[in-house]
Amino acid sequence: MFGSKIELNTVKDMFKKLYILLVLGAALACHAAPKQPVKVPGSNDIVPDEKQSVVTRLVAEMLANNNYKKLELNDSLSQVIYTRYLKSLDEEHNYLTAADVKGFEPFKTKLDDDIKAGDLSDVFYMFNVYQKRYMERVKYSLAQLDKDYDFTKNETFTYDREDLPFVSSPDEMNDLWSKRVKYDLLNLKLASTDMAKKQGNTT
Repeated sequence: MFGSKIELNTVKDMFKKLYILLVLGAALACHAAPKQPVKVPGSNDIVPDEKQSVVTRLVAEMLANNNYKKLELNDSLSQVIYTRYLKSLDEEHNYLTAADVKGFEPFKTKLDDDIKAGDLSDVFYMFNVYQKRYMERVKYSLAQLDKDYDFTKNETFTYDREDLPFVSSPDEMNDLWSKRVKYDLLNLKLASTDMAKKQGNTT
């Protein structure tokens, strides 16, 4: 009987603490001033707002203090977060360059400190660089559609590049995407031919 009463009080205390944290977070959100992120020309320069900063900091505190595993945000966990985030941005290594990724390397052991401080400028910077490269590839691909491709030429194209290194130069990236556009056009051509044959067989 006493045991269940103690557990109930413990749960109530925990919710009181969480409630106080959320109230304080809402109040601080009006006054927080996150670090100004580095601008990325060619992107939309998306930036974190004050509420995202406060929520990130509160989540870090909750993980550290209220998680039953007492999860510690340290350099080791920072590297895991960095690796997974980079993978979520460009898993197939089709957009970011080796130079881009090298520029991200200081964040490997810094994201834990960023999260504790509610500083999202580094992860938003990474996203903005990715967005810039993505838009560059869309623009380049559209420009390739008017070219005359020789589909009889013997070439190779690796569609799944997850295990390959990031591209090291603009010329290499353009070559990769020229082949990708050609690959996609060839698939469309084959699909159209196959569809025409099927339609011919049904008439």
